[in-house]
Formats: sequence, C-alpha cells, structure tokens
Amino acid sequence: MSFKFLLTSLVVVLLPGTGVIYTLAVGLGRGFRASIAAAAGCTLGILPAALACIAASGMLLNVLNPKLSLFFLAFLPQFIAPDAAHATASLVWLAAVFMAMTFVVFVVYGAFAASARDYVIRRPSVMKWIKRSFAGTLGFLEAKLATSN
Repeated sequence: MSFKFLLTSLVVVLLPGTGVIYTLAVGLGRGFRASIAAAAGCTLGILPAALACIAASGMLLNVLNPKLSLFFLAFLPQFIAPDAAHATASLVWLAAVFMAMTFVVFVVYGAFAASARDYVIRRPSVMKWIKRSFAGTLGFLEAKLATSN
C-alpha cells in the first residue's frame, strides 16, 4: 500500500458528502452512540462501490454515491499495477483500508456533532441555521451533480 493511496483516500474521506452530513445530523440529533451507528452504516455503504470496482459491474452505479463511484472506479485501480499477480486481493485490501479510514473520520465527525449537541439543542435559532445549512449543502451538491458532465 502506498503513501499516495493513503493520502488520496484521506482527502476523499475528509471531503464532506452525504455520509458526513448524515453522520453530523445524527450526532447532533441523537448523540455520540447514534453517530457511531451512522458512521458504521455509511461505511458499509461503501461495499457496493468497492464491489463494482472489483467485479467491473456498472449495474449499481445509479444507486451509488458519486464521490465513491469516482474514487473506486477512477482512482482506486490506479494504485494497482496492471501486471499485479493478485490484483483482486489488492483491491479488496485497499477498499478495506478506505472503509476503515471512512469509519474513523465519520466517528470523529459524529463526536464533534455530539459534543456540540447541547449547545445546539438549547438554542432553536442555531438549530434552524444548521438545518438550513444542511439543506443548502445538499441542494448545492444536487445542483452540482445535475450540471456535471
């Protein structure tokens, strides 16, 4: 496993996407333990993208997170040499590392959200602002996806 893979994976995991927004929302709404469950669910949601990369099946692309699809279909194979003896095993290993990194980063996001929970819940104006921010972020991501090639 290369440093370039780890660095690229960390950048992709840290970029806010639907999983981060969901984990933050659960952490704010239900606390740290619930955010860990959300992080685990989001991490398991990586499996279809990883399997699509490993099995070269495009069937699931319509239900996948675009960020994950881009990473697993465009970037992940670049970290395996074309003449690698065990390419499939290497892809499985790299996908597992990516999933572990995702879980850790999402747990940190959840911990942050849970620690801010009391402050947010006691102030309805802050909660309103956060809901609008999440809605605006999702709207922006949808618009960006709709206008991308």
